Parts: sequence; structure tokens; C-alpha cells
Amino acid sequence: MKIAVFTWNLQVYNHKKAVLSKHVVEHIMRALFGHAATGMPFIGTLLEIKAPRRKDTRPYSEESIEKIVKALQDEFQSHEFKIIPRIKAIDCGGLPNTREWILVIYSGFSDVSIESLGFRKKIAHLIKAENLKAILKAGQRTYRPRQTYHTHGLADIMPNKNHFEKMDTFRIDLKKDPMKTAKEASRQSKLLHQGDAFDEDGDLPLLKQFRGETTGIYTSDGSDYSLNIEAIKKRGTKIANQDENWYRDGCLIKAKAVDSKGEYRISVVSIHLPGPNHTARDGNILNTFKVVGFRSNPDILIGDLNTHTEVIRELYRDLSTELSTGTTLKFNSAIDFGKTKYDRAILRTTSIWKHHSIAITAAEEISSRPGKIQPIRYERVSDHGMLTVVLHDGGS
Repeated sequence: MKIAVFTWNLQVYNHKKAVLSKHVVEHIMRALFGHAATGMPFIGTLLEIKAPRRKDTRPYSEESIEKIVKALQDEFQSHEFKIIPRIKAIDCGGLPNTREWILVIYSGFSDVSIESLGFRKKIAHLIKAENLKAILKAGQRTYRPRQTYHTHGLADIMPNKNHFEKMDTFRIDLKKDPMKTAKEASRQSKLLHQGDAFDEDGDLPLLKQFRGETTGIYTSDGSDYSLNIEAIKKRGTKIANQDENWYRDGCLIKAKAVDSKGEYRISVVSIHLPGPNHTARDGNILNTFKVVGFRSNPDILIGDLNTHTEVIRELYRDLSTELSTGTTLKFNSAIDFGKTKYDRAILRTTSIWKHHSIAITAAEEISSRPGKIQPIRYERVSDHGMLTVVLHDGGS
């Protein structure tokens, strides 16, 4: 039996960009089947699916995603190949500016289950520790009562003297044993708020800036701290992302395919990791992905990992190294690929599924469409190509 697994980052694909659904479906069908449809089962993920922020109101976001899914479904139904896959939208979380969905598309599979990968949960304590280390390293701390922030439910809590002593103790211990101190600090301290995620402006209440020379607010044991910007610039202190909610999750897909020879199961991990600059700067990102991505021993991991380097893991093989080009398009081209291989497909060597082929394909160049105010030009569906891996079972 042959099956196909694919991933395609659609580059900020929101309800407005859904007018390109026909182009998306056409390319998926051509990339999978060429000029003639077959009964080959397939599972794919469409990444960077966005909903409008609008204060991040969930009902509006879900309605927007439903429109995107319906537009794709309508195009599949009208396509000449007459293959109508199932489409499931997975909310991967994130803050208003990072929140995304993954669209899981599959055909020819049954008993399909999709669950959270657990990336956000795993990275949470690391980010909290990084934030506290940044606070301690920056040194020049100031505090102000929470009474100045009425958007937060705990605004009446005042800082206490004992906490300053704790901070000084952590500062001393950090020099002796940074990792141990950071872990202990992340356990004892509650960075950021535990209440409502956003205020009426869609902002994090405790990340609002003081007037003057301070950065965002960090909360620990009932006290608000800001970092002196000049001190940070002078010492080159790296401030980690403020909240683990900034990160998106991935998904684990399990499915079964059946033919005349029997039934075959496959497990697929897919994720869109933070941009290449973030991933390169913060080793926690790729390391955490390796922990959660491989822990269930999936048959294949495929997605936009935003890493410049080969993903090395015992008993796994990074198939993307076989590509003769990168997976993202050149800045000024709709069809020519560059050299960077942000999109990766990593196959378990002990899986029943064996590598048959891997390909990266770009959707055809498209023409402009009219906008409400002025023409809006879409010269390409995405800045990424569609990464497709065809697998066969060991007996084929």
C-alpha cells in the first residue's frame, strides 16, 4: 500500500485569503495525483491558518475558521478528481498575534484521532525560568503597586518586604548554580498573572509599559517588576518571551488505512514552530519539540520547523536533506525555491512505512484580485512550497 503525507504553510491564511481556496485545492490535488486521480490515501496539514484578532473573541475566531474550512470543502467537491477529504481544524493556541490553527486533511483513512502534542505545556516552565533569569540578570529593578493596574483581578495586592529578600537570595544562588536556581525559581514564583488573559484592548494587563524608561511588567509573588531599558541594552540581557501562551501547539494524528492485504496504521506529528530567528536564538524551542515530538514514537514528523539544520534523532531520518532545493520561495518569485529548508519530514527508520519519494512543489503563479478599496495583488498562494512524502508499507 502507498500513502501520502504532506504539509503546507499557507502564509497567514485568513478568511480574506480564503478567496484562494481554488488555487490551494488545485495544487494539493496535482501535487498528490498529477493528472489522474488514484485511490491513494493521504493525510496532510495546512499550517499558519489565522483568524482575525478582534480582541481575540473566540466565537468570532471560530466562525472565521469555519468559513475557511467550508471554502476548501466546496472546492474539493467541485474539483474534477471528485475526491472529497475530511477537514478538521485544530486550535493550536497562542496570543492574538501568534494564535494559529492547523487544518488536518485526510482521505482513505478511518479511525482518525487528533490530539494536542503538548509543546506549550512542556515549554512553559522553561520560559518562566528564562524570564526570571532575565529579571535577575538585568539587576536594576523597580516596583510599583498593583493598584495602578485596575484591569487585573488582583490589583489590590501590594508587594511585600520579604519578597525583596527572596529576590536577592535568588540573585546570589543564580551565580552558584544557574540551572538549579532557575528551576526552583520557576517552581516558587508565578511570573505574569493567573487571571484573565486579556484586557478590553486585547493586551496583557501586566505587560503594559510604565511611562518612561521601563519595559513590560513581570509579576512574582504579588509584586510587579519592570526592567530598566538602559540597563538591558548595556548588559545585552535577553528577555525571554513573556508568557508560554505566546507559543503554539502542534498535533499528533493517528489513523488507519485498509486494503485487500489488511489494515495499516500510521501516526503523524505536525507543528509550526516559531520563526527562524526565534528558533535559532532560543534553544528551548527545538529541544522541547524533540522531547514532545518523538516521545510517542510517531512514524513521521512533518511541518514547518523553522530550523536551518538537519534534525538528528536516533532511529529517525530527516528526509528533507534529500531535497535539491529549499522549501521556501525566493522573495521575488512565485515558483523558484531558495536554499532554506524550514519545512521538514522526519521518518522513523523502524516504521512499517518506507520512504518512496519526497517532493517540494510550488503552486502556480496567480493573478490579482480586486479589493474593496484598491486592488490587492496575490502573486502566489504562499511563500512556502507543499512538502509531500509518499510512503509504502514494507510488503509493497
